[in-house]
Amino acid sequence: MPTNVSAHPEVAKAVYEAGGRLGKSGTKPWAYFDGADAEERAKPVIEVFKQIHGYECSDYHANGRDVGYDYAIRLD
Repeated sequence: MPTNVSAHPEVAKAVYEAGGRLGKSGTKPWAYFDGADAEERAKPVIEVFKQIHGYECSDYHANGRDVGYDYAIRLD
């Protein structure tokens, strides 16, 4: 996990196991997924996030191909 991205270790592990990558937009941590099944692969990460934090991820973005991803989850 990049040291400049603040994400719970279990969430980071779930992101990598789902084939995603961690990154930042401004000061906010995000998980990015690529491919036609990006949204489907992100679902287990959302569940891990919810189990750990007790609430849903605060933001989702689909179809951000112009900025380098197909699906993104904000991890704060």
